[in-house]
Amino acid sequence: GLMNSISIEKAAGKEQSVLWFNSICVTVNCDSAIQMLRALELYALDCYNKTSEHKVNVQNLSSIEEVHNYDYTQGYPSKLEFTI
Repeated sequence: GLMNSISIEKAAGKEQSVLWFNSICVTVNCDSAIQMLRALELYALDCYNKTSEHKVNVQNLSSIEEVHNYDYTQGYPSKLEFTI
């Protein structure tokens, strides 16, 4: 994946890598890019785990009212913000 590609670039002596966001190309320091990708991976894992927890919680509810009142938006991590 992208993390592996940037790690390979860094190991080859490159200090910068190119990241694409839709049609926008950004040149980023390899260490910064690796740090951002790690943070993104952990964020995605936290979101996945919270969604899985909510699914189990909803499956264990016993009435339509409980399902209607269940707040499935709670507990997610704050959105990530990166400065490039």
